[in-house]
Amino acid sequence: MADEEPPIIVQGLADAPEVFVDGFHGVSVANGVVKVNFYSMLGQPTPKDAKCVVRVSMSVGTFVQVRDVFSELIESFNRDGVLTVDQAERAND
Repeated sequence: MADEEPPIIVQGLADAPEVFVDGFHGVSVANGVVKVNFYSMLGQPTPKDAKCVVRVSMSVGTFVQVRDVFSELIESFNRDGVLTVDQAERAND
């Protein structure tokens, strides 16, 4: 039986900034680092009102882990009826 790594216990969650985003704009990869830009809409929702509010940088391995967890969440949302049929189809594209 392979040795299992102990779970990571994350400290400081209560102090971490929480940022609401309306969407994401662009993903870049350089030197094994994935950068994802997220934006929020300012004022009236037109394309010129989008402002980048956070850029999340992570290793490719972490990006894959995030993708796997998001895929599981989408499946769960679909199964539980949280997503409409149209949203579920777009999630699978």
